Amino acid sequence: MEIIIAFMKTILSPRSALFVFGFLVSSLLAAVEVSDEEAMVLGRQVLAVKQALENPEAPESMAAVTALGQDSRYYVMVRGWVVQHIQMAESYRGTSEYKASAERKLEVEKKISSYQKMLRRIDLE
Repeated sequence: MEIIIAFMKTILSPRSALFVFGFLVSSLLAAVEVSDEEAMVLGRQVLAVKQALENPEAPESMAAVTALGQDSRYYVMVRGWVVQHIQMAESYRGTSEYKASAERKLEVEKKISSYQKMLRRIDLE
């Protein structure tokens, strides 16, 4: 920062240097605001994925997972969440409730199928 100020003093008049400095500061503040907005967008996408994993059969679930999961910056995170949900649903197969209720079996199998489709979609298969 000191280098920039020294450079501006040697090249520009004091009034122009002040203007340029103000412009640089406002540009930096604008960059911070953009990153805050990006953080809000990411937060909304993460919440959408959370909702999608809670209700994987919903029509908007695949789109929410795909939107964030195909972004290379977040692929590993989203893939990990989907894999964990597959493992949780598969572990339910060993319970007595699963074995006793045909309705519950169907529900669990639909979830597993939906999670596997999500995984294939973000893996670009």
